Amino acid sequence: MFPGQAELGLIIKKLHDSSWKTVIACTGAGAGLQNLLWSVPGASATILDAVMPYDRFALADFIGREPAKYCSRDTALWMAAAAYGRARELAIRGGAKTPVLGLGLTAAVATGAEKRGDHRAFIAVKTADETATVSVTLTKGRLSRSDEGRVCDLMALDAMLAAIGLPQVFLDDNGVTSREMVPNPDCPGTFLVAPRAVEKFASGGSDVYAKPFFDPEGERTGADTIDPRRHILFWGSFDPLHFGHELMAAQTERMTGKKVVFAIAGSHPDKGAVPEDMLLRRAEQFRWRWPVVFAREASLYIEKARKFPAVGMLIGADVALGIMNPKYYGGEQQCAAVLGELRTMQARFYVVGREIEGQFVTLDDLPIPQHLRDLFLPVSGRWDVRSRELR
Repeated sequence: MFPGQAELGLIIKKLHDSSWKTVIACTGAGAGLQNLLWSVPGASATILDAVMPYDRFALADFIGREPAKYCSRDTALWMAAAAYGRARELAIRGGAKTPVLGLGLTAAVATGAEKRGDHRAFIAVKTADETATVSVTLTKGRLSRSDEGRVCDLMALDAMLAAIGLPQVFLDDNGVTSREMVPNPDCPGTFLVAPRAVEKFASGGSDVYAKPFFDPEGERTGADTIDPRRHILFWGSFDPLHFGHELMAAQTERMTGKKVVFAIAGSHPDKGAVPEDMLLRRAEQFRWRWPVVFAREASLYIEKARKFPAVGMLIGADVALGIMNPKYYGGEQQCAAVLGELRTMQARFYVVGREIEGQFVTLDDLPIPQHLRDLFLPVSGRWDVRSRELR
């Protein structure tokens, strides 16, 4: 019914010998995947972390939101994205320059009471280049609870192997139906898992500014979606997005009760316009994690504030210093005029501590004139990782 341990061992050994590292997130079914990988020596080369957010609150904490439906393709995608973010964080902190993969699996399988609906499983895998899913229906009564779990383990393993280009395990049908299964030509009666790629933002063409607000689930709307009562903008290049950015955003959300929207300007004061295809690729980093908005002409913070009046902005202490620096405005008089306009527009800056010239500097350390202090609010925490260091 299931592949032998010797066959599995050889395939998993190839995974351990590769350079890939992974974080696995499963809600119950599929939790055996961790043990499956661990059973073959060398698992520490592959597994960075494995979590089982089984409780509804644990799952909401892990993915950063309350899912609309717990057993669904979307929830698996949110889990895979969170697992990928965690994998990148651990790889960066450990100094490993290696590709990483996040896997999410949510399922409804046999239990003590008969389920009204189908027994189903949803698997998602995310790498730096692609996100893909597998949707599975299990024939009720065909397998025991433990065997249904075993099927989930093996299909999740195959989804991982397919994502990184390694040979897969041959699986019998075991009462499983899925659009992402293909017959195995080398072994009649068995199949291989072929995860279906999720369409990327870039596939719709380079039209970033037509609908510049990108919802993490893939919806696009206008910039008027941004609401000062509900949103805070976090401006940056995010090339790449990293865990420090995400932790800053999460801390700001906890502190304010508002939703952080990442924001990217299509032009840079020194580097000029950023190509739209590059902006679309950056947008993909936020898929299934955070909303992001683009603005064509908003390289300076006064321009950002004019485009989104009264919307709070998350910045670093180094940026706060720049906002008050006359050299960026052509002199003291022009600087005073801009700062006065920011106050008139009810701008608010949420300031995260940053390392400046070897010293960690918070809002309290900045020489802010008394009449400007109400422009700035502190955000506690320290996250020293920088995008340019990762590039």
